[in-house]
Amino acid sequence: MSQPLSTVDPPAGDRPEDSRRQFIRGSSLLLAGALPAAGLPATGLPAAATVDSLGQPPTIAPAAWGLIKVGLVGCGSRGMTVVNNLLAASRSHGCVKLTAVADAFPDSLQRVLRGLKGKYPQQVSVDSASRCLGLDGYRQLLDRDVDLVLLATPPAFRPQHFEAAVAAGKHIYAEKPIAIDVLGVERFQAANQLALEQRLVVGVGLPRRFQPQYQATVAQLRSGAIGQIVSARAIQSVRQPRTNPSGKSRSELEVQLRNWTHHAWASGGPWVEPHVQNLDVINWVLGDHPLEAEPLEAKPQRSDSKQHDGPSPIEFRYASGVSVLSQCLLIDDNGPARLSLTVQGSRGHCDLAAGKIFDSNGRLAWRATSAGGEDGLMQSLLAAIGEGAQFNQAGDAVEATLTAILGRTASSHGQRVGWDELHSS
Repeated sequence: MSQPLSTVDPPAGDRPEDSRRQFIRGSSLLLAGALPAAGLPATGLPAAATVDSLGQPPTIAPAAWGLIKVGLVGCGSRGMTVVNNLLAASRSHGCVKLTAVADAFPDSLQRVLRGLKGKYPQQVSVDSASRCLGLDGYRQLLDRDVDLVLLATPPAFRPQHFEAAVAAGKHIYAEKPIAIDVLGVERFQAANQLALEQRLVVGVGLPRRFQPQYQATVAQLRSGAIGQIVSARAIQSVRQPRTNPSGKSRSELEVQLRNWTHHAWASGGPWVEPHVQNLDVINWVLGDHPLEAEPLEAKPQRSDSKQHDGPSPIEFRYASGVSVLSQCLLIDDNGPARLSLTVQGSRGHCDLAAGKIFDSNGRLAWRATSAGGEDGLMQSLLAAIGEGAQFNQAGDAVEATLTAILGRTASSHGQRVGWDELHSS
């Protein structure tokens, strides 16, 4: 018989808040002073008015746009990727210019500026006063004249940075995940209510909803191409990023911040950081979030603050009766990174990652003709800002992040956890 849950987070030693409180108590990055937590609705927030049920991006009319000034918060590899995608999406008409950057570490900030200036010389113009350093650099950046803020720091800080950006009246792109625990999700959602009231554009790093391959494949599933959906799989193996050398003069906090993907207090662990985008696709296909999650095997967890080596596989159960097998594995540098994102139906099955549908005899029945990349999301984001349209991905991001937290919780505790238990704990 299951034992009552004392918490929805991982056991002591791997709980995100343990190391977070230890290392940044009293700093400007401490996740404190939250806005009043709003209730978490089962169906998320209102859909963006400019996006259809499959997440189809709006038509872009760049000639009508003025210049969109952008600030980047977080100049690590994730921030570099995000701003690259944004500038590439707008390069043909030059409506976007990076005018401010913020990071805790000067070498990271300079590295991003050097790389971007060489690639996008006409779209990068950051003067010395707009190069904001330190743990509170994001506050300095929000005081600058920017229209859109890209949030790409470690996920533990996303809710606080999002709150501050909303309060400053900025349009926002927040990298996934939006938080690492339920409290953070509540903070993000409460701030997003203000963003909706102010008609601020809010994009989140869940780009597959805007990729033609996924859109076409989901449309096929919804038209009954494989019959009634009965089960699905979302299993991923990802390579653990290499450790950033400590350096003789670096503090323990700096070492962990530079290697945040190795530490659950900063990233949320493998369930929440890399795997959230896969769970978002499953929720999208099924049009719902799971009712509960249950581990399929008991697995001891690490006792330190680093990521789990191998979280237990989880079975998510949805109100429709669909069960989803899910797991995210961290592998060494030599292992193959794999993704299995499949849906089984009464008349066939679908490989979502490949954009292929097979009949009940295993024969290829349909395949998507376009893969697509990151441009769809970024172009939709820019179009909404340029046209003054409402665009808000927070509802999908809330449900995807809570689904990931649900899986992590069930895996860590080794017992069934219901969706409602996340909100009541």
